[in-house]
Amino acid sequence: PETVLQMCNALAADHPRLLVERKRSSVALHYRRAPELAALCLDTLSRALRHLPGLELLHGKCVLEVRPAGVDKGRAIAAFLREAPFAGRTPVFAGDDVTDESGFAVVQAHGGMAIKVGEGASGARHRLDSPQAVHAWLQCACMHLAAQTCAEALP
Repeated sequence: PETVLQMCNALAADHPRLLVERKRSSVALHYRRAPELAALCLDTLSRALRHLPGLELLHGKCVLEVRPAGVDKGRAIAAFLREAPFAGRTPVFAGDDVTDESGFAVVQAHGGMAIKVGEGASGARHRLDSPQAVHAWLQCACMHLAAQTCAEALP
């Protein structure tokens, strides 16, 4: 989406508190440091997408992301789960934004654990308060798995 990238860069040049993030297949316009510009950002990107078929606008926490329609984290996770070494394993996925919801749904459909980080509505069955809480939970889970593996190795 080069046209979208150019529009976002032009907007950020006029409003330096906006941040443009170029991703592999999308462009995100962050307005966390300028929440009063939310409507301007939305209007600018909405107008652009009227002339750019095949793209969609996703609303996140103080961010708008333009990406190819039909591309999401859920589809990516589903693809991973069909390939080695992920096939047949139990997925665990943590995320903090609306872009993670499709991932939560796929992980849970495969019997895995979906963890919403922070506040906000979510389809995830589990929740942790912060990235630090996720880190602590992962450390605990790793120690538990290591102890379990070590115990299984004893004669």
